Amino acid sequence: MKDQVGEQRSETTQSMLTTATAKSIFSRTVTVTLIRSAIVVGFFLAWEFASGRWIEPFLISSPSRIFTSLFTGFYSGDLLQHTWVTFQEVAIGFPVGAISGIALGYAFGRSRLLAEIFEPIIIALNGIPRTALAPLFIVWLGIGLWSKVGVVFLLTFFLNFFNTYAGMKQCAEKNIKQAVEYLRAKLVTMAILEGIAELAATRSPAAPYPSPVAPRGLRGGSGPHPLGSRDAGRARTLDRHAG
Repeated sequence: MKDQVGEQRSETTQSMLTTATAKSIFSRTVTVTLIRSAIVVGFFLAWEFASGRWIEPFLISSPSRIFTSLFTGFYSGDLLQHTWVTFQEVAIGFPVGAISGIALGYAFGRSRLLAEIFEPIIIALNGIPRTALAPLFIVWLGIGLWSKVGVVFLLTFFLNFFNTYAGMKQCAEKNIKQAVEYLRAKLVTMAILEGIAELAATRSPAAPYPSPVAPRGLRGGSGPHPLGSRDAGRARTLDRHAG
């Protein structure tokens, strides 16, 4: 009975703690959302109030003017037309740039020689401002669709290349660490086993091991011993006669 009462009390306490935690999380989420919304609304109100009063509308415009222009462009069809053109530029430039950047980053991560040769060159090209390259793309590819595709490709390529290359380097370092740890554990295991084998060899009795071989030596030595004693006796007899 006491165990059942204790279990019921623990379950009740746990359920109360879970409910209190859920309420705390919900109230915190609501508070954060309200504060965030108040900050955003306050920013737009301050922007609307400052435009035309403190700062020229030509420099910062205003939320009301932006909303009016957006509605007018959508109603006339210009916004949809320009959105479609932008979608085409992104649809062509983004996949090509992403695939090229990922493939080249993977190749650099797999080939150390390739990375050592071309990595400084790509870093130098990445340091060139995109605003400086945009006019060159217009000159090379024209002012139409393909110049914008080139800019999108350039922006996407470097981002995916450096991310993939960094990931490959981290993966290689991790594999090297794992290999070193594996070899270290292997060497330690071999050393322990060798020490155990040497200890067993020094402390175990050695008599049983040579016992099968020892009789062979006894049998082989039984022949030379009598012959040697006979030769020694003959030598002593000759010495006596000579004396």
